[in-house]
Amino acid sequence: MGRLIHSLVLATLLAMTFAAVEATEPADADIRQLDDEVQAAKTDALNIAAELNMLERELLYPSGTRLTVSLAIARDEGVQLRAAEIRIDGEPVAHHVYSREELEALRKGGVQDLYTGNVTRGKHELDVKLIGALADGSYFEATESYAFSKGSDARTLGITLDLAARDGNGIRIGDR
Repeated sequence: MGRLIHSLVLATLLAMTFAAVEATEPADADIRQLDDEVQAAKTDALNIAAELNMLERELLYPSGTRLTVSLAIARDEGVQLRAAEIRIDGEPVAHHVYSREELEALRKGGVQDLYTGNVTRGKHELDVKLIGALADGSYFEATESYAFSKGSDARTLGITLDLAARDGNGIRIGDR
């Protein structure tokens, strides 16, 4: 009789365990489905945010007056870029102090938009100042001026820091 009770208790426990496992399987499937829906909602939200940013940019900076100035580093020379400053027609329009993460991104080939704004049609002057340190710890300050004309289309100018270049002072400016 003791074995029979023991067997019945064991069978009851096994049946309860299987029932609990079966009850959690649908819950796991529901959780996975809910997680997939949350991920899809996040993707949709990011896409909508990107579209809104693009629309905002078009409204704030119409292509007829939009000027974007971006910055890149030509190659990883051990340069520690600390700050960048740009002026258009003598007026300061952007100043940026670089974090380690931003500098690392530039070293890996990244491009940073320093300035996006409205500029009237006609001739303008872009002045650039880059400040930093070289691999040997010495300080550098490079400046360059660039005359450009703004037409009726959006314009993008690129600044490239290239201290290893044999000509100039290490800053190249041109259309991107």
